[in-house]
Amino acid sequence: MTASVLAADRTAFLEVGADGFLTKPIRMATLRDTLDEVVLPPSPAPAAPAPEPEAVLDPDTVEDLRDLGDEAFAHLYTRYLATLDDAVTAIVAAADRPSWSVDDEGSVPRLAHGLKGSSAALGATALAQVCHSLETVDPVALAVGDALATLDRERSRVRAAVTELLAGVGPGGPAT
Repeated sequence: MTASVLAADRTAFLEVGADGFLTKPIRMATLRDTLDEVVLPPSPAPAAPAPEPEAVLDPDTVEDLRDLGDEAFAHLYTRYLATLDDAVTAIVAAADRPSWSVDDEGSVPRLAHGLKGSSAALGATALAQVCHSLETVDPVALAVGDALATLDRERSRVRAAVTELLAGVGPGGPAT
């Protein structure tokens, strides 16, 4: 079990012999599926379907979070959406400062780390990966500007996806 949610980390753990890979917070459906994989013998693999375009929000994560119930599900995504713009604005402002230290709570790496965690937990994996790259960025590197442009693009995509997701959760439950 790990707090790391990046696909590269999952691959690295499995390549060195891990039986499974669980990220925090633990979701019951994911835990059940992982335990089934370890306990039950594998079945023959079906033919691979054609790859689908990458979703802005990981559908498995979204589905796992639906287990919380409509009210908690909507609350999580509403709070995330309410803080998303401020988090990105803070990262951009920190990058504009003439100098900053990694130890500074208001530094790009620290702010990016916070947004990475919440984004990954809610399925915004591409945004989490951009934040991961900002955690290790050199403050004088030209790549900061490229990463910030990607961060802003991903923020817009995630904002639209979460807004659409929340529009489907109402008093009667998720829209079908």
